[in-house]
Amino acid sequence: MLRPRPTPYQATYVLLRVDDREAGRELMRRLSRVVTSAAGHASDTSVTAGLSFHGLKALGVPEASLETFSLEFRQGMAARAKALGDDGESSPDNWEKAARIPGRTRRRHSPRT
Repeated sequence: MLRPRPTPYQATYVLLRVDDREAGRELMRRLSRVVTSAAGHASDTSVTAGLSFHGLKALGVPEASLETFSLEFRQGMAARAKALGDDGESSPDNWEKAARIPGRTRRRHSPRT
């Protein structure tokens, strides 16, 4: 993080799954136009994007590149829950299925042309 978050902090999170590689790449291309750059950013409002290992794989990132990521990132949060102390109420069993199981979600998104 190059800038501290504003106080009070508010956020909205949207989880998407890539079902169609080309549509996913188009979404990333369009999103790149609105993602906030840290360079010269003076507003308390920003747009950021994060991708999981499975998301990168679904977008067609070459296997040789995927293998350069840490084992922890490749494993994913649910697989590392015990090591991270995510048990009881914080257990993956209580997470949204879309966040816990690659390839499953309740909503789908396709970029419009």
